[in-house]
Amino acid sequence: MNKRRDNFIEFIYHTYSTVKNLFLPLLALAVSLIGEKNHYTPYVKLGFYILIGFIITFSFLKWYNKTYEIDQASIRITQGVFAKRFKDVPINRVKSITASDSLLKRVFNISNISLELIGGDEIRFVLSNKDVANIRRDIFKSIKIETPNKRANQFGFKEYFLMSFTNIGAFLGACSLSFTFLSFALHQYLKFIGEDTDDRSGIESINSLSTLIEDPSIVSMLVLIAVSMVLAVAIIAYILMYPLLFFTYSNFHLGSNDKSIHVEYGILNKKSYHIPKQQIRSLRIIEPMVLRWFGYAQIKVDNIGFRENRTAAIMVCPIIRKDKVDSLLESHLQQFQSQPLCYRPIKSSIINYMLCRTFKLKYILTVIILSFLSFYALYLTVLIPVFLFLGFLKWKYSALNFNSDYLTIRYVNGLSTVTLITHKKYVETTTTEQTFLMKGKQSSHYKVALYSERLEEVYGIRHLPDRMGGLFLKYVR
Repeated sequence: MNKRRDNFIEFIYHTYSTVKNLFLPLLALAVSLIGEKNHYTPYVKLGFYILIGFIITFSFLKWYNKTYEIDQASIRITQGVFAKRFKDVPINRVKSITASDSLLKRVFNISNISLELIGGDEIRFVLSNKDVANIRRDIFKSIKIETPNKRANQFGFKEYFLMSFTNIGAFLGACSLSFTFLSFALHQYLKFIGEDTDDRSGIESINSLSTLIEDPSIVSMLVLIAVSMVLAVAIIAYILMYPLLFFTYSNFHLGSNDKSIHVEYGILNKKSYHIPKQQIRSLRIIEPMVLRWFGYAQIKVDNIGFRENRTAAIMVCPIIRKDKVDSLLESHLQQFQSQPLCYRPIKSSIINYMLCRTFKLKYILTVIILSFLSFYALYLTVLIPVFLFLGFLKWKYSALNFNSDYLTIRYVNGLSTVTLITHKKYVETTTTEQTFLMKGKQSSHYKVALYSERLEEVYGIRHLPDRMGGLFLKYVR
């Protein structure tokens, strides 16, 4: 194949995204601080235009200098602006293909394609859909993707409502839109009543607020107004969450054959994942608290080479009833099976779980130091019941089991319960720890390290009974 470049749309899209996401907010902040009629404003705008010119030039050179060749044996890539880098990747190092697009790219019939390599690296191209299909065929020519008659699964209002409590990214996006709407409405209201303050700079506004805070009689009113604003933003954000989640997860489709699984979802920003089953290291059944109350869960899979800085725990199903998880595994992920979790922390360890998390030295020192700066820092002690509750959840749901095929560990991450099922061949080491006090209670801490591209990926359960410690230590032999 001859040398090629990404589609020219990628240059335009990258330039637009960089300006929108970075420099427009900086310009808005600068203008808000110095005021719209300040004599420094023209210089700020001039600097902004120079930066935009630099971004356009840099983006063009970055697009133009990135070339690649793909053949049956390897992928050769050249890229760089100030210093050129050359990379030659054998085809057999590619472990999965991810394709995604947006509404704009769909109009031009192009897609993003990411080739994930064994070891955790990633190669990304922007190609026409025809080229994407050819690359899929050439690299994974031995894997046939089956398309069932039922093209997609549509979630109902209840599922989208429950997902709104678990998708932090969508909630932050909705909060941003909500805050923008409230700011515009407040600005228009102030103009209507003749109280518009456009001539006041941001620094003057901050100084006025500082003066108000010095008056103790006004602090409670300011707190009430702030709480009301937060509630208003949250309410509007949750109203906006439904269309955001609908555009994100609509047209969800999960397909599989003997060698691979295929996941596809989205309308405006369509995503597609193609994963060979032999590259799947472990399965995660995630139960955020709200979903657990209603009997739902999420399912993700980890590829070999799963890294902490990737979103690589790929979403196989964003929401599913717990009683249907086994059916999904039988249909698409036959290499995994759920098993009962037999080993749990001893009952007497509940106090340790609750107090150890709550009264950590770093938390105590933080409150003490902040209290010297402001008396209001002592209000942080109201969080003690929250930490006690999180410790209780950790004790209640932590569990472990293992057999000749899988090691299953359940742990708590915030308010979510995660059940991690890993093939035995990906377990690197098992460890037990026991203090002098734990010896009398016949309990130990159990830890397991998994094969990963992280420096270490270790999971542990504290205060489990000693009776299976010997078998646990011999598990990887």
